[in-house]
Amino acid sequence: MEISMDELISTLESASVKTDSKFKNDPPEIIISNKPAVLVFIDGKPILKEMQGYNYQKVENSPFFIIFDPAEKAYFMYGDQVWFTAADIMGAWEKLKKPSSSLKKLQEEIEKANNPDGTESVSKTEEQKTPEAIPAVIVRTTPAELIVIDGEPEFTPIQNTNLLYVKNTESYVFMDIQSQNYFILISGRWYSSAKMTGPWAYVNADKLPQEFANIPEGSDKDGVLASVAGTDASKEAILDSQIPQTAEVDRRTATVNVEYDGEPKFEKVDGTSMVYAANSPQTVLRVSNKYYCVDNGIWFESNSGRGPWQVAVTRPQEVDNIEPTSTVYNVKYVYIYDVTPEIVYVGYTPGYYGSYVYGPTVVYGTGYHYYAWYGTVYYPRPVTYGFSMYYNPYTGWGMSYGMSYGPVHIRFGNRYYGGYYGCAGYHPPYHYHPSYGGGGYYGHGHRPPSGGYPGHGGGNQPGYGRPDRPSSSGSGNKAGNNIYSNNRAGVKPNVARPSTGNTGGDRRAASGQQRNNVYADKSGNVYQKTNKGWDQRQGNDWKPADKASTGSAVDRSNKSGTPNRTSTGKASSSSRPSSPSSYNRNEMDRQSAGRDRGATRTNNSSSYSRSSSPSRSSGGGGASRSGGGGRRR
Repeated sequence: MEISMDELISTLESASVKTDSKFKNDPPEIIISNKPAVLVFIDGKPILKEMQGYNYQKVENSPFFIIFDPAEKAYFMYGDQVWFTAADIMGAWEKLKKPSSSLKKLQEEIEKANNPDGTESVSKTEEQKTPEAIPAVIVRTTPAELIVIDGEPEFTPIQNTNLLYVKNTESYVFMDIQSQNYFILISGRWYSSAKMTGPWAYVNADKLPQEFANIPEGSDKDGVLASVAGTDASKEAILDSQIPQTAEVDRRTATVNVEYDGEPKFEKVDGTSMVYAANSPQTVLRVSNKYYCVDNGIWFESNSGRGPWQVAVTRPQEVDNIEPTSTVYNVKYVYIYDVTPEIVYVGYTPGYYGSYVYGPTVVYGTGYHYYAWYGTVYYPRPVTYGFSMYYNPYTGWGMSYGMSYGPVHIRFGNRYYGGYYGCAGYHPPYHYHPSYGGGGYYGHGHRPPSGGYPGHGGGNQPGYGRPDRPSSSGSGNKAGNNIYSNNRAGVKPNVARPSTGNTGGDRRAASGQQRNNVYADKSGNVYQKTNKGWDQRQGNDWKPADKASTGSAVDRSNKSGTPNRTSTGKASSSSRPSSPSSYNRNEMDRQSAGRDRGATRTNNSSSYSRSSSPSRSSGGGGASRSGGGGRRR
């Protein structure tokens, strides 16, 4: 029997989940632009490094490709077949009309690296369609978020609420009519201000105006419901956050090669007596005279920081005490579940890549700025702001439209070992969320306007039409993008559980079968939901559960625990234990409502997956920006 994860989650009672605490929720710099713009993130003061074979210096601490020419005293940034230039990296950028021969050569190398199979990039075949309008480039070296509004804000009412939302933006921007305050959702956190220009202040998810909980599912802005305390969406997001990705690790063959930039340099892990290697791309902990390394969601151990390393069978107890101020906070969410002489069963929950339960909702990132390592190489650390992180009930956290615009976009590549997005091997999906009237996540729709987004080219121009939508292949951060699936020797992802992308309602409807409306309790009693209420199975008949009696078919004097038998020695068909007194109408109604909601979520997920067809990356750094539309297992 298969059951969708949506249906299972929807029927679970809200469990007592330990939430994270001591997060930093101060607002980042919130930049609002009424014209096309893109935020270029640099992690602190630009770090320049000489480029081999060129007379350029590259900005190491940015996911954007930026170089400096000492001879011309000018900066250059490469996008999608387009070069930009500026005299001051923090100043005004403009499109470079005639790139030099050296820049053209560098561009060829970049494109070749982005297309190792030799295929022509989508962006090159569409080069003639590059828009004349080039977005404004806004550079920041401190935490910031960009809100792009297509012209002046168009405030639109939300049905059955006293809320207005800004229709012509991909971001979540609201105004509460009663208080006349503005609200913005960033990385799962709410910020409020009396003016759109700020200043902004953090608002706890359970301190929002009640109107936010009244936003209808299926409306254009229902994506925020996962960030509103007490809603079904927020409860389901919390339950989602408890589901681990698991793997079987062969103790004989699995190992790791730990890198250091020079000799290991250890720093204190906040909240513990442990120390960690600040100059390694992996998480290396020293506990007394023992060393532990977390790599791709697996714990390793060694008697030396240089190895050799073997699969660990326990993790340090102090890991549970790591404070969110520590760079290595995310390893709290990597576990060892079981051990045999041959196999170690490991797993990680979404906290490993930055999705945390904070109070009554989930948020992205801890809010702290972690100092990256830079010696002869640069190792970035997880960030909370700057990438327009939004929660999607079907793919989890993903980078939304706003952190890339037109030919300017982030470059994933394989250059960094983990870094800005949390753990190694993980790239959050890059997708839009339906803000321009395409319908909410919890209803139908999920499609942008037929002509593309306002102010952009046609809807089928990758890179400068609509943003790449999530792939339907299941590579999202809930199902796919499983870091255990990286073909690592000795690691077998646990895929025994059935996929949930298209099960349940769709298949039953296709086969003409009636939807399952039969339930059983822990005592073996069987119930059926009807138009008139609940029936309970009594012998070979269904009887109204509210009026059901014990009947004469069941011999209550039988204390042996075995079925009553007829004179022929066969078990009587009417002798199954029955306990009408255990019937709880409220509980049965809750189970039924949960099952109905789960079926709806499954169908919406399938609809989302179909509408989010795969799209090739338009010149991103070697890895598709597509995320997964499929549901997690």
